[in-house]
Amino acid sequence: MKPLLPLDVKGQQSVRRAMTGAALRLLLAELARRPAAVLPILRRFRRMYRAAHLVADGSKVMHLGEKDGGRCTKLSVYVPHFPGKAFEGRVRRALRSDTVWHEQVTLSITDSCPYHCRHCSNSRGARPPLPLPRLLQVVHEIQDIGGSWLNIGGGEPGVVFDRALAVVAEAGDRSETWLNTTGFGLDLDKVRRLRDAGLFGGRVSLHSHRPEEHDAFVGYPGAFKIAADAIRTFREADLFTVLSAALPEERITREMVVEMMRLGRDLGAGFVEIIPVRPVGRAVIACTHAELQHRDINRDQFRSLNTDPALADCPGVNSPAYLETPDRFGCVAGAERLYISASGDVQPCPLVSLAVGNVLDESLAAICGRMRELVKGPRAEQLCYELGPQVAAHVAQGGPDCAALPIPPDKTAEILGSLPPPATPKAWRL
Repeated sequence: MKPLLPLDVKGQQSVRRAMTGAALRLLLAELARRPAAVLPILRRFRRMYRAAHLVADGSKVMHLGEKDGGRCTKLSVYVPHFPGKAFEGRVRRALRSDTVWHEQVTLSITDSCPYHCRHCSNSRGARPPLPLPRLLQVVHEIQDIGGSWLNIGGGEPGVVFDRALAVVAEAGDRSETWLNTTGFGLDLDKVRRLRDAGLFGGRVSLHSHRPEEHDAFVGYPGAFKIAADAIRTFREADLFTVLSAALPEERITREMVVEMMRLGRDLGAGFVEIIPVRPVGRAVIACTHAELQHRDINRDQFRSLNTDPALADCPGVNSPAYLETPDRFGCVAGAERLYISASGDVQPCPLVSLAVGNVLDESLAAICGRMRELVKGPRAEQLCYELGPQVAAHVAQGGPDCAALPIPPDKTAEILGSLPPPATPKAWRL
């Protein structure tokens, strides 16, 4: 089994120098390609360099493999590994246009799931999934619009394994491809087949260090063991693994995050991802008011945990709560992030239940063009909170549950069109 471990300070400095050197080589190539556009390219490079430092600030660099055996490193769950084709493509796009590309794409391939997670954003009711030929076309369209980080989800992709395998194989190496899973339906043979088809890693949902608490939260007996075994299985197959924990904001304390980091270390995860539960999807019905209440999370705790010598042997911890602030990247829903449902609805992100269009009716590029005009770029405020009251009002008109979601394109255009121009977060300023 290849090691998956944090780099020490000297190793981190070496990797960052190597990444800077690679970016500079791509910069020089771009300047040689378009010498008349020197100033715009240098301005974009400055923006990219600033964003890279914001990602690296307080992060823990994780590396997979031996140095002489194709070792790769990751600064963050959401940034493609270095070195790699997806990383290089992301840098080139950043240098060639002022546009913020849809780099992070979650592609749902099924609505089916045996679990009943209280926080699940995918509560749309039964709808037919995209035909497989169209689904595979969409994979290439995702990459053509800039998708360098592809997250295959559901539902639970493990229940439609052949479909998941086909999507992974279609993606190739143009994107860093992940499987977002509870672990259900997976075993070592299946994970190895996914690896051989091109899968980079598994993001395994595990929401508590206490088995009984996790099982209750997802509504499936034995779910903790399934998830823990899945993390070990991904590692046995030499894949990068993330322990992904959705937690109500009231529970995102230093003590809880440390427990999850230690659990991640014991299971072999490369990162622990802490995702705050948002008031969307099934959470609106199943979670308590206290669990959905918006609280001031101590965001600097993530930085301090990644640099704490007592936790040096633990995986790095990442969280949107740390990255999606005005002084970092803000909310990138619809700008850098995109969600495509199993039936083809294109939404700004899984937590924003607004369909801008459907890939059965038109190309993904056409839909994304409209989305850019409507969303107007990364925002200082969280889009799911800004639009929550309007989405809730629409759902209330459609019935007592969330089966009416996502909101259809005509109403979506009206809602997004009413948004004020966004305040640009620090990372995106030119």
